Amino acid sequence: MFGDIRFYLDDCDYVTVQGNTIIQSSLSIGLEIPRFCYHEKLSIAGNCRMCLLEISYPRSLKPLASCALPIMANMSIYTGTVMVKRAREGVLELLLLNHPLDCPVCDQAGECDLQDETAAFGGDRGRFYEAKRTVKDKDCGPIVKTSMIRCIHCTKCIRLCNEVFGEPSLGSLGRGVEMEIGMYDEEESIESELSGNLPDVCPVGALTSKPYAFRARPWELRSFETVDVIDSIGSRIRVDIRGNEVMRILPSQAEDVNEDWITDRTRFSYDGLKTQRLNAPMVKINGNFVPVSLDTAFRVSAKFLKSFIYPNSPMEETYLNIFLDKKTAIHGFFGDLTDTETLVALSDFFRELGANDVLFQENLNLCCDFRSNYLLNLSMDVIEKIDLCILIGLNIRLELPLLNLRIRKAFLYNNALIISFGFLTNLTYQYFQQGNTLNSVFNFLKGKSYVSKCLLDSSFPLILVGTDFVKLLSSTFCFEIFKSLAKYSNLFTETGWLGVSFVDSRISLNAARDLGFQYSGLNDEVVSRSSFIFLCNPEKALNICNVLNPFFFKIFLGHIGDSNAFLADVILPGSSFLEKDSLYLTLEGRVQKTKFLLTAPGFSRPDWKLVVALRLYFFTNFVDERLLVTDKTAPVVKEQLSEIDSIRRRIIDFSPSFCVPEVVNSLPSHTFFNFFSFAKYPMVYRGLFYVQNFLFVGNTTNFFFNNSITKNSKVMAVCAGRYSLRQRNFWK
Repeated sequence: MFGDIRFYLDDCDYVTVQGNTIIQSSLSIGLEIPRFCYHEKLSIAGNCRMCLLEISYPRSLKPLASCALPIMANMSIYTGTVMVKRAREGVLELLLLNHPLDCPVCDQAGECDLQDETAAFGGDRGRFYEAKRTVKDKDCGPIVKTSMIRCIHCTKCIRLCNEVFGEPSLGSLGRGVEMEIGMYDEEESIESELSGNLPDVCPVGALTSKPYAFRARPWELRSFETVDVIDSIGSRIRVDIRGNEVMRILPSQAEDVNEDWITDRTRFSYDGLKTQRLNAPMVKINGNFVPVSLDTAFRVSAKFLKSFIYPNSPMEETYLNIFLDKKTAIHGFFGDLTDTETLVALSDFFRELGANDVLFQENLNLCCDFRSNYLLNLSMDVIEKIDLCILIGLNIRLELPLLNLRIRKAFLYNNALIISFGFLTNLTYQYFQQGNTLNSVFNFLKGKSYVSKCLLDSSFPLILVGTDFVKLLSSTFCFEIFKSLAKYSNLFTETGWLGVSFVDSRISLNAARDLGFQYSGLNDEVVSRSSFIFLCNPEKALNICNVLNPFFFKIFLGHIGDSNAFLADVILPGSSFLEKDSLYLTLEGRVQKTKFLLTAPGFSRPDWKLVVALRLYFFTNFVDERLLVTDKTAPVVKEQLSEIDSIRRRIIDFSPSFCVPEVVNSLPSHTFFNFFSFAKYPMVYRGLFYVQNFLFVGNTTNFFFNNSITKNSKVMAVCAGRYSLRQRNFWK
């Protein structure tokens, strides 16, 4: 059993945990020891020898590597003696023998560990007059740029691929002076959705970012921390900006969320923020878009709403009666990147118009009565403790790669059993495929498969349900089936373990479910009976071929001009997540706030401000006051929701879970919501046999094209092409 032990560092008394190495103990007290090959998330290699220290008790005649030496009780360690200084100088001179003197053209300059240590321990002249060795650069794909002549063989990249990514693409070839780091097959490339993390761990610039190459220097950049919204994990990121342009995005360390890693689409999709960017309001006249002012765009939209709402009706009619037969013809749709403030503003606007339809683009039969039905009921660090994971209709590696890393750690360190019902794919760890039809899932729930026994024997089971499964069956039915297994297994316990979670990679849906939004899909039937559609950052292409109403009017609100924007009648330019302070609800139930980092181009404004401005413009200039008095569905028409605080108060009215302090909330939902007891319902299968033979076809969406930002990124386009080619070669 581990306990606290006492040790001495430079004649100062400290306490550390037994079993820690010397370098771990020194880092815990704030002392940095020079090193190249050590990383706290990777295994210990001990091959750079830069972290040499002198040990006086127990006495050692030579310096020892602190990264590989466990600390002992009463150990006396010295970090600044003559022996240590000479040892580090010798090691550094050896590492610099073949290293090129190309710091002025190296992208790692300014952030290079080798530069820092050379300034502290390097000599003023060299003693090596032989020819330096040359190493051929490797083709690692569109993300990683190589300059292998700089490599010092710290093997961080090899250990990262093998231990974290689960893709053993890199390895060491040769021995001695002929040793090289490269791929085992030179025709292959690094096939990982996390390959952008390789330049982060490289200490000398042998691996750098190819999209960032020769673009900026570290001292030219201003760094800010914010939250990523590309997927529902809500990774903490660091955005480096020069002027008003994003130069790069790096991970910000957050052990409880994304650790030290981010996905490639989070890291390199920033160039999609300025591609096809909308920067001015536009109105379609004779099939062509004409830039106008915001006031003109609001006037055109409001006049159509008035002509649609008041077609020669007497003013004595009440507000509610006028809208009674028209609310089914008014629809609003939101996309994957819509923030919470915009959702609330859009909901208020449509409620005052007499329509309650603010919908998502897909039909998901999801019950939102309890937050446990649509959020991840276990925090990310707790997932590493599971001993059984069952994936149903979910390709976790492509949809949520960071969550897949947690499951991989449970497989490696906790010997977890992974079972999948769905499409056969590579999840970077061993798992058992138990069928790809809905009938195989029913057999598991009825106790007719091997998986049923594994669930009964498991102490910490976890079932992750994907969108493919929920699209077929009602989520209420799905969760009631799993609840019926609670008395036979440990899926739900009184201690707070909730082993069933619905997983969705789109971050805006979490807040929409908290706010009680509907989920009727954007299908041809909805479009055909519509007269007015408000599109807010939509992702799915709108089909207007079957529109029956000749006065069909469309307003597009967003920051990227995609196919839906060109079909609209009025375009309102919105802001991206880096250009506004907005709230998002992550998969764990964390309320995260993005930061205002960039100035929106042109006349672009935050989405919620445009919705509120249009709403106030319409009800101020085109709606009679006598009609508003009798309307009970619009209690906040006259409230000036022009300030962000007013919108935040409305959000809390919708959902108290957004009542968070000024700082970013770091607690997941299950830590501040009481656990509720699950009722035991009998399993009912009537009416479901017609879908039992449904085949899970897997995630057909390209990993690098999951929203409008990534679809407009040039880097993601190149990565998507290589991904599609790799998928075709996989099935040959």
